[in-house]
Amino acid sequence: MISLSGCKKRRIYKLLGINLRYGVFDGYRFIGIRKKFGFRMLDTEDHWDTGPPFGTARAEEDTGIDVPEEIVLRLCEGNIVDKITRKNVAFDRPIFEGGKGWYFIDTGESNADIAPIAFENKRLFDFLDKIETGQKTE
Repeated sequence: MISLSGCKKRRIYKLLGINLRYGVFDGYRFIGIRKKFGFRMLDTEDHWDTGPPFGTARAEEDTGIDVPEEIVLRLCEGNIVDKITRKNVAFDRPIFEGGKGWYFIDTGESNADIAPIAFENKRLFDFLDKIETGQKTE
């Protein structure tokens, strides 16, 4: 097993994890493709060295492949938008704590009907999919 301190940021590792077979180390955890109920999606697992209950992935093999710098190491790509209006939204603090809750970025207006959604990081998904299926990443 490759220790947490031995993992390199942006490097892809073959994993022994609960949900991930391969994952890119983002400096803290692994991001990889998870299969659940017939769907494939990006998900994360923490390195084994972080301990229970969250440390569930062991880096078993360094693939020697780094994710290119132009691909962000996040589950989601771009901004969070409202499902209905498609306007950019952000979260302040819960309203019961004196915050605005979810609000529209352009106007600063909060609205209890905002339904925030984010879009999966397709570039990272596609890059990791090539690794899992044995395709060239160049």
